[in-house]
Amino acid sequence: GDMGPSFHAAYQSVLPLARGHEQRLKLYQLFHYLNHWNHFGDNYRSSSVRLMRELTGVTTTAMRAGRR
Repeated sequence: GDMGPSFHAAYQSVLPLARGHEQRLKLYQLFHYLNHWNHFGDNYRSSSVRLMRELTGVTTTAMRAGRR
């Protein structure tokens, strides 16, 4: 479980998150989604694709048009 917002606020007051941590977190999550997709099947496909699009900036419209 999560330690809660007060824990995270206190922790970050001592050791702030580095710039860009949101993108690194998404990349970390993508690794696990891809692993689950590989092992357990298509239930993880949409989450994997969504994170890949977020990380690369590719939209559905751009993909259909063949561009970024």
